[in-house]
Order: sequence, then structure tokens, then C-alpha cells
Amino acid sequence: MPIVTDTLLNLLRAQIKARGAVVWYDPERHYIGLAERLCSRDVGGADVHVYTPERGFLWLRRAVEPVWGSAVDAPRLLLYIPLPKTATQQALVEFEKAGVVMQPGQQPQECNTALSFVAHRALEGLFPAARLEALLEQVEAGKLSLDELDAQAERTLEDQAGVLKAIFGTGNPAEIALRFVADESLDAELVARAAQDNLAGLLGDLLGVAFPLTDLADLRARLARQLLTTDLLEAIGEALPAALQTFPLATQPAARETAVTLAETWRNRRDLTATYVTWADKIESALGLTTLALPLDVLERTETFRVGELALLTAIEQALLQRPTALLLTTARMRGDQGFWAQHDPALKTRWEVVAVAAEVLLESARVQNALKGKSWSAEALVGQYAYGDAPWSALDTAQRHLERDARRFDCDPGQQPALHQLVAGARQAYAVAAEALAQAFTQAYATANFTLPGILLQADIYQEHVAPRALRGRTAYILVDALRFEMAQELQRILDTTWQTELTAALATPPTITEVGMAALLPGAEHGLTLTESGGKVALGLPDATLRTRQERVTYFQRVVGEDSVVAKLEQLAPLADHQLGQALDKAPVILITATDEIDGLCESNPALARRMLDDVFNQLRRALKTLFNHGVQAVVITADHGYLFGDGLSTGDLIEAPGGEALLFKRRVWVGQGGTDAAGTLRIPITAFGVGGPYDLVTPRGLACFKKAGGVMEYFHGGLSLPEVLIPVLSIHATGGGAPAPGANIEWRVALGTATGGISTRFVSVNVAGSTAQLLPLEAPLVGVEVRSGAQPLSVPISASYGFNETTKDVQLAVAEDNATAIAPDTITLQITEEPDVATVTLYLLDATTGVTLARLDNVPFALTF
Repeated sequence: MPIVTDTLLNLLRAQIKARGAVVWYDPERHYIGLAERLCSRDVGGADVHVYTPERGFLWLRRAVEPVWGSAVDAPRLLLYIPLPKTATQQALVEFEKAGVVMQPGQQPQECNTALSFVAHRALEGLFPAARLEALLEQVEAGKLSLDELDAQAERTLEDQAGVLKAIFGTGNPAEIALRFVADESLDAELVARAAQDNLAGLLGDLLGVAFPLTDLADLRARLARQLLTTDLLEAIGEALPAALQTFPLATQPAARETAVTLAETWRNRRDLTATYVTWADKIESALGLTTLALPLDVLERTETFRVGELALLTAIEQALLQRPTALLLTTARMRGDQGFWAQHDPALKTRWEVVAVAAEVLLESARVQNALKGKSWSAEALVGQYAYGDAPWSALDTAQRHLERDARRFDCDPGQQPALHQLVAGARQAYAVAAEALAQAFTQAYATANFTLPGILLQADIYQEHVAPRALRGRTAYILVDALRFEMAQELQRILDTTWQTELTAALATPPTITEVGMAALLPGAEHGLTLTESGGKVALGLPDATLRTRQERVTYFQRVVGEDSVVAKLEQLAPLADHQLGQALDKAPVILITATDEIDGLCESNPALARRMLDDVFNQLRRALKTLFNHGVQAVVITADHGYLFGDGLSTGDLIEAPGGEALLFKRRVWVGQGGTDAAGTLRIPITAFGVGGPYDLVTPRGLACFKKAGGVMEYFHGGLSLPEVLIPVLSIHATGGGAPAPGANIEWRVALGTATGGISTRFVSVNVAGSTAQLLPLEAPLVGVEVRSGAQPLSVPISASYGFNETTKDVQLAVAEDNATAIAPDTITLQITEEPDVATVTLYLLDATTGVTLARLDNVPFALTF
């Protein structure tokens, strides 16, 4: 049965089955020929009766009456009336009420017999949208009959079952178009089977425009241009520039919608993406779109061309400088995380990241300034606002840290990205103003409170209140991280395993906020009293039965007080754990002390430029160390720090304050401790005893963020003062809720390869192909992995994207088992950005288990020579 006719009969059969009697009105007489040919078996066994004007309604009723009157159940009847329903003067009203009326426009749509509706229902999916729309326009104009529609559908089916289906393996026009535009491998077969005209005709029907055929290369170029330009112009809408108004768009909306859908599918399908990028760049250049000026809202609607993404970036950067808004921030985050061009152009992705975090700094700066303006805050309230709640003010410091990291990774060129350069400068200035206001407010409020905040935990009480009680209940680890700022602990808490129970509390570090004081104040016994003193010509901290200055002195003291069966290790020894003897010790120790002294403080003081880019690595070390500890039966872990820090741009001479002079026990850019001397304006002098610390010394510190004049040292990283980022430290408690180490899965044979043709690294962005498989019968568990380029122990890279499974926060990649092979890892391509350029000829590429730091695979002696 022809397809349109068959669709109509299916509608009739369904209603006859459901309602028994169908009164079918056909005012346009589209179906009279069909009705006269129908027999009972065509319509589910119903009696078919066709009205004719010569015999009239009386004859029709008499013809139906024997069946209607004698049936016990509702009879199956089909009454065909080639008239409008209004012309019957209700002659068939009892049949209509007992059964159902079918006619053009009738609702529900299953009762609608309009030829255009039936044709659309029948041919949708068979004909391209543009051709179907054209056919329906002809039907509504009375230019196509039911028989003619059936004939066209039959010819289309024959075509689709013919040469193109044989070549492409499908008769779907959209799939044929995508395969052709992205793949030249079938060109020879198309020519050999003389199918070029068939293909050009199909594409013309699909997209509603003619495709003159010269050769297949030209046809492919025309198809690509039609798809991408239509995609762009449909997004632009009424704001169409004059230069693009002459482009031949399809007249039918359905055809334009088809082009847009195909363009979206082309760029979003992994197997086609590379060809989309190639063609988009070619067409962008051919159309001269580099000077295209479009409004911001229009640019947000399109992802067609790279130039549009660049224009949107610049527009967002300029808009943020004028008036930062949450909507602009959301747009920047979305385009950086999910946008097509960001996923396929690493430089664009990293630039979006800078824009987004600059927007965060601007918004957070404004929020903090507005909250402080014209209002008096207590020191305890400022700590609460900074550390707790759904929107703590510490987010300002997190955003600033991310800005400095991302801006240096991107390496903004003021000549090439002037708007971005201005945006970063504006964000830095906004941060400086807000952080200065907050520092002034807290220092003053802290002094007003006589440096006593009863509701806030003191550093000297952390061991007694948070570690000792847990150690009584089970095996406990105590991790001391030098300069783990409170906001960093907040970020760490967000990225930890969600099956772990975590609790974060803010505590006040012991002034002066330096390592020698803070680390000693974290030890057991500190709660009984502290004294600031001198040892070997340097600052030391006295506890009731010991004076401590160095790490070794602190470690020896800890084991003496806690017990010789406690274990002390460095963080780097646990992430990953390679020492078998240490592993055995961890299995038994009731209390474990883990120290991390160089990961933040040491790196920031020795190489601040590198520190900005690599500071986040401490998060990975801590996550891996936690996993190691829990796998060795530790039940609770407490992480804390000796002090926080300030990490800003280099100071100008206007930011420097004269030192107090006098006899100094300690002199750093943010703090002076000693006796005598004079104080410059903008500083605060406090007896050290005001902080509950014994000793004959005064502490002098700038009230805001300024520093003392001092020769030597870095001009970006500071601590020792009383601003919230320096004095507020975290106490992060973590409890594992699982059953220890997971059951081993199958051993995986990894395949890791660089995506470069040379097998070496010559650009700042490099792709790494990762896959794996196993021959074992054990369950294959796809791990969470990290990929790193290293020179010796120095990391040189940071992951920025992956084909799938990439975590934007942790930079880890969750691999997956292949859908079609339960013994294989689905291949993934991970993109790295090279952030360091050491003077070496070769480097090593590592595939790591992200949760433990264990090396899964590595490539040694990878050629390394960056050319740009």
C-alpha cells in the first residue's frame, strides 16, 4: 500500500477499532477516489458506505439501517461524506454521537484527515525537512493529490534504497550529508557508481538550495559553507551585517533549521569534530569574518566560528571592566567549561578561565567592600563572615589566588589581548582595595577586643581539642601543612572524596604568624602556655618543658610526649607511598604526625612565579596522602597549618613603611618583634603577652597590607602579620566511612602515547592518548587518573581538558570501561598545558592513579623543545 494512503488507513482503522462507527467528512474531496475503492478488509472489517448526492442522505441511512439496527454491539461502520459537516444538516447525528467524526482539522489529531497533516505524518523522516515543507505547501495550495504524494514517496524510497544507501550504508539524508562533508574516503566510489548527481540532488532537497555539481571537492566545500554560514546567520537573526545579507539562505524555515541541526551535530560528534574545526577555519577565512562586529547577546548565541568566540571573549572582558555582573561570570564559566571552541582550542579555554576568575575577583571585591562600607564590625563577626556561611568572604582570597595562577599560565600579551590585560589589572586593583579595607577593619577590631576572641579556637588548643580526643577513639593522623591558608582548606574540603565525613573549623594562629612559632604551637602541651624566646640567635617558641625552633626538635618532642610508637613522616613520602617499612609502621601506629614544610611556604619564598602556577599541587598530595592513610587503617585525620599568607603583586615604594628600629628579635616585611624603637604611622604595636604568649617583646605590624622596608627577599609572598588571610588557619577533620582499601580489580595494560606526529613536545599544548585493556577475568575498574610531564621531580604541566571524564576543579580524569568491550578502557585524549620551560632536552610523561599518586605508566626520554 502507498505510504501516505497507508498512514490514512491506519488512522481510520484505529478509530473504527476504538469507536465502531466513523463518519468521515472530506469537504475538499481529496479522498473520493480512495473511498470508492475501499472494501471492508481495508478498514478493519467495517462496512464502507459512500455518500453520493444523487442518492442523498435518506438512501444512505436506509443502506446503513439493517446493520445499525440489528447489531447487539456497536457496529463497525465507515461513512464517507465528500461534503463539509455543516452541509449535512445533522442528517447523521446519531452515528456521530455513537461513534466519532473524522475530518480536516478535527481534534484530537488522530481524527484529523487534512491531506497536509496526513502527508506530514507519513513523510516526516523520509523526506528532508525542507523538501517536506515544500510538498506540504503544494498540498495546501491544491497542487498535489493523494496519488501524487504516494508516487513521490515511492520514488524517494526507491532512491534511498538505491546507490547512495549502498555507498553510505544508510538512506538517512542527514547522516549521508554529515558523512560526506566530513569524510573523503567514499569519493572514489561515488564517482565509480556515477552517484554524484544523486548526492547533489539529495543535498539540495535536504537544505532547500541548489547545489550545482562540478566535482565532489567543490560540492563538499559548498555543503560545508551552507551548513556553517546558515548556522551563523540563524543565530544572528535580525542583526545581520550588510556583508552577509547576500548569502543564499534557504527560503523554507525547515531547511534552515536542518542546516543548523546538522552544523551542531557535526561539531559535537567526537568522530567528526576535527573536520568541523578544519572547515570552520577555512570558511571563516574565505568569508572574511575576522572584522565581523556583532553585539554581545548575538555572540553568545553562536559557536560557529573561532572568530566569534574571540569576539565574545573581548566583548565579555570589556563589559566586565565597565560593570561586572553575575550573568557575565556565568557566561564566561559556561563557555570555558562547556563551549565548543574552548574544548578544542586550549588557548581559548585558558583565556576563558582567566576571564571567569577575574570576574569572580571583581564581584567578590565589590561584595566585601559594600559590606564593610559605613558599618562597624566586631573581630569575631568578621571571622564569622570570612570563614563560614554559604558565601564566606574568604572566596575573595580564593578567587585572587586562582587569578594569579591562571593569568600566569595564560601569559597574557598586552599587545594581543589588551582588553584581557586591562581586566586582569582591574581585578588586581579591586582586590587590593577590598583586601586592604578588610585588613584595616579586622586589625582595628582585633585590637579593640584586646586580641581576645573567646568564641574562636586558638592554635595552641588544636591538638588538645581535636587530635587527642580522636586518638583515644582510634588510630589518628595529624597533618601539619606549612602555610595552608584557611581558604585553601575550604577548597580542599570541596574536592575530597564525597564518601568521607569532613568538618572544617577556623582557628587563630599564634602571632607572630611564622613557621617557627606556628608549628610549635600546634604540638601537644602548647595549651599549657607558650613563650616567645631566642634560640641560636633566632626566634623559638617555648613550651612548658621544651624550647623548639627546628623541625627535628619538634619531631623529637612530639614522639617523646605522644609515645615512641607514634610515627612521623613527610607528606611527600605518602603521595605516593613507596617505602615498605613506612607502610608497615603506618599499619600499627596509634598516632601519626605528617609534616609538609616546603610544599607551600618554601616554594613561595624561593620561587614565587613557579609557586603561583603549582600551588594547587598540594591538594593532590593531601588527597593522595589521605587515601594512603585510610587504606592503612587510620580512622581519623586532622589537617591544620602554622600560619596563612598574603600573595600579591610586587610592592611599589609607596607601599613600604619604615621599620621600627630598636633591638629586633624578628624582622620580616609583615612583622617586627623586639624591644625599643619607634613606630611609623599605619602600624600597630602590641606586647606579645596580649596574645597569651610570654616574653618581654613587642610585636609591630602594619594595620593594612603594607610592608616594612627591608633589603632582599621576594616582594610578593608575605606572612607574619594580623590580616585574616595570615592569622586565620584551618582545622580540617576527615573520617573515612568505607572499609579500607578496595578489592583489587583486573591489572590493566596501559597504552599511553603523545598525540604529536614527532612523538615529542614542541608546543605549550600537547595531547596525550590514553587507553588500556586486560586479559584477566577480574572486574575491570576504570581508575581516576592524572597525567603529568616532569623533568626529574619538577612538574612541567597542568591538565586542561579531556575527551571525557575531566574534572575542572581537581584536573583529574575519570576513565571509563569501553561500551563495546568490558575488558578495555575507553580511549581518552587528555590535553596538557606546559607551564614551565626548563633547559632540558628530554622529559618524562607520567600516567598516575589520581587517588594514590602511584605511577600506572610512563614515557621516558620524550624530546622536549618548545618552539612557541
